[in-house]
Amino acid sequence: MFLPMPVKCQAIIHTQIARALMDLGHEVWLVLWSSVVSTGGFNMDGMNLIEYPVLDFETEITYPTVLEPLYEGRKPNLRLQFQLLEQN
Repeated sequence: MFLPMPVKCQAIIHTQIARALMDLGHEVWLVLWSSVVSTGGFNMDGMNLIEYPVLDFETEITYPTVLEPLYEGRKPNLRLQFQLLEQN
């Protein structure tokens, strides 16, 4: 069973590893959040999929609190990031 963190790069990596294991004959379960499943682009044919809803971690939390400040030459606002995580 693969349970990546809810960020797209994790989904890409875990899906590729799961596919390789399936090609070797293993039964694979992949757990992904709804927004990444609905966007498509992942070859999940034949995989057992568990889908769950979650906020868009990259867009709603990581970008405004960590990435945007870094791009603008400011310090990341980790306190705000933790507050947003606690609310959701």
